[in-house]
Amino acid sequence: MPAPPHSSGTTMPSALKIDRVFVKDMAEAEEARKICSTILSLARNLALSVVVAEGVETEAQYRFLAALGCNRFQGGLFSPAVPANQLGTQLPSLTGEP
Repeated sequence: MPAPPHSSGTTMPSALKIDRVFVKDMAEAEEARKICSTILSLARNLALSVVVAEGVETEAQYRFLAALGCNRFQGGLFSPAVPANQLGTQLPSLTGEP
């Protein structure tokens, strides 16, 4: 469902994503940490309730992003990549259902 138009006529996003390039470089590059922080600040200023960080591979990345208000995560820390044709068979195990 697309976001409703803003009063200026522009369509506002309903969520933001933090690209894996910035997440990957967070430990070594202050610029990457600043970009992640700025994206999360932008989301707060726009009253967006969903920010997804892609490529979260370490506990440190997760903790840093969560402390700044990120609330959705994708990456190897949570699940390895699953081929599309196997996703249906793995969903029950991911949701805890038999």
